[in-house]
Amino acid sequence: MTEQQFSYAAMSIANFLGASVPSETKIYTWFPKVSHIPSEAVGYITQKLTDELERMPANFPKVFLEKFHQWQRDNPQKQAKEREQGCQDCEAGLLWLYRKKNGKIETTVKYCQCYAGFAGHIGRVSLAQAEAAGWISRKWFTFDGGPSALAIELAKKAAAQERQRVPHWQESRQ
Repeated sequence: MTEQQFSYAAMSIANFLGASVPSETKIYTWFPKVSHIPSEAVGYITQKLTDELERMPANFPKVFLEKFHQWQRDNPQKQAKEREQGCQDCEAGLLWLYRKKNGKIETTVKYCQCYAGFAGHIGRVSLAQAEAAGWISRKWFTFDGGPSALAIELAKKAAAQERQRVPHWQESRQ
């Protein structure tokens, strides 16, 4: 949904309820909380809110999101069937990071650049950008710097696949 679509929906709902139209500042402040809602759901949300509300809510984005979640439940065929699988650097779109600083371990989580969903105030970062800032991915290394269980498991799978590709008559020569 665009900011213009959200603004029009908010103004329509306010007019219907006899409330003052939200200011541009309010729309600008509210929009990031609902920007991930698809345009397709706006008409449904507007209709539900005008049917059910008696006055304009103080926390308009909250009720807008509640009606979006209702739209999702009412329209399961319009939902993605699988979550983001991510890329080789992340775990389902998330980068679990740590770094050692002043003798202590700091941890954080960031959305990977491949993540297509709403990232909010957390934002997106590539593994290379995180590493340039001194962070280490927990996907591949443990806090003590050793390989993670996932890294070991993937290395074992790769070795097993490699062994399967080498013909048995060549194994004796190696």
